[in-house]
Amino acid sequence: MSGTPWLPMWQVEFRKLMSRTSARVGLVLLMAMSMAPVLVLYYLDDSAAEFNGVPMAEMWEGSAPKALLWTLSALHRLGIMPAFIALLGALSFAGELQGKTLREDLLRPVSRMSVLLTKWAALSAYVALATLLSWLVCAVFGAILFGTEGEWSLAIQAWSVSVLCDCGFAALVLLVAVLVRSVASTIVGVVLFVVFDMVLGWALSAVSMVGEAIEAPVALEVAIQARPWLPSSAFGVWSTFGGTDPWVWQNFAALAGIIFGALVLATMRFNRMDVP
Repeated sequence: MSGTPWLPMWQVEFRKLMSRTSARVGLVLLMAMSMAPVLVLYYLDDSAAEFNGVPMAEMWEGSAPKALLWTLSALHRLGIMPAFIALLGALSFAGELQGKTLREDLLRPVSRMSVLLTKWAALSAYVALATLLSWLVCAVFGAILFGTEGEWSLAIQAWSVSVLCDCGFAALVLLVAVLVRSVASTIVGVVLFVVFDMVLGWALSAVSMVGEAIEAPVALEVAIQARPWLPSSAFGVWSTFGGTDPWVWQNFAALAGIIFGALVLATMRFNRMDVP
């Protein structure tokens, strides 16, 4: 074996991924959903309604870059993008394992690590494509409604960083798929992980507030130092671009650690797995 044919393997995996109806429907739905927050912002920007005596038009300044940030937030905070990644990641490994087609990948003279990495690379390419198409739809639609004025750099940075965040989430999904080896169990496992991470974040916030109230500097410092390392902070670091809280290096370190750790653990488990 002269070497791992990474590019041909990736091309096969990406074509396989894009042949799934769920992947193609996902692209269309993501592009369509990218227009909804733009319309909401346009309505608020032109609305005569008031909230607590303040005109809504004064609370939200409409612009194409602002619409881009709103759309990115909606796609992730409502779980739309993560849901498609979880489904496609589950189908990419657990679905092929259950359908007994994963063995065809192992007939090639390559390592199991290579098979797993090219599946993750194909998922990452899908994430990049979906993000780019959604960005284009939102940017064009927003420019038509609001014009081209505004701070575009922050919106571009946020969308670009979101690709890295979603690639990290895809690595986590693959790890869960390798561990549980079922499409349904993978989705349930990912949901449970997200819920656990959310509860842990709430707990750290509560510790922070209690520590501040009772003047317990140790508890307060622990909560402050731990929060940036949470998976939710790593996967959501895109929100700091254009948001109120600045990003910190721990967010990106945690994201890199999740990607590396998830792929290593998934490979170790995959190497010990019998594939029928």
